[in-house]
Amino acid sequence: MSDFLAGPITDPLPQRITPASTTLIDAANISIDASVADVFIVELTANRNLLAPTNPKGGQRFTLVVKQPVAGGKALTFDAAYTDVASVVLNTAASGVTVLQFVTVVSSAGAFTHACVSSSTQSTALGMIKSGTLDIADGANNGTAVVGAAFNGKPVVVTIGATTGAIGAAVPQFKAVVAAGTLTVTAIDKDGNAAAVTKKVTLNFVIDGR
Repeated sequence: MSDFLAGPITDPLPQRITPASTTLIDAANISIDASVADVFIVELTANRNLLAPTNPKGGQRFTLVVKQPVAGGKALTFDAAYTDVASVVLNTAASGVTVLQFVTVVSSAGAFTHACVSSSTQSTALGMIKSGTLDIADGANNGTAVVGAAFNGKPVVVTIGATTGAIGAAVPQFKAVVAAGTLTVTAIDKDGNAAAVTKKVTLNFVIDGR
């Protein structure tokens, strides 16, 4: 019998599969590997410098979420590979959040530059990125925030900003949905069912409206 399966089999799936977000290691010089995610989150504990991304691809877009500690007041400088960052103003308030979006451009010489195309202070007007906070009250299972219809169905990244105590073992994660111009974040149990928090929790959210 002839072997009709002889020869290489090509996998039709994309070879680059990345998670939605990853947390960067806070250090004097912060490293970022552009191949591992599309959204990068870092919480500053001191004034820091962001190194040029490794493993970038031309035309790649990535989002950087910069979080302040409870005391606030931390600065971030950028490697020369980042352009259009002179006008970036970080939200340095206590537990403040700044969202920056970059697009990677390849020069004729093959060098990569990473142009800043939006920040938390201008993104709402551009309709690209929306960030903010919302609360889930003690004993409730969800919280809401009005964000506008432009963000309906768009992907959301949610992180815990602060709590007044343990939020409960039954709440391992949060589910976020934007519909009718309102972001709803629901605390859920391991089976995907809504579960009330045992203490008030404040969540930071970032919506990618591209």
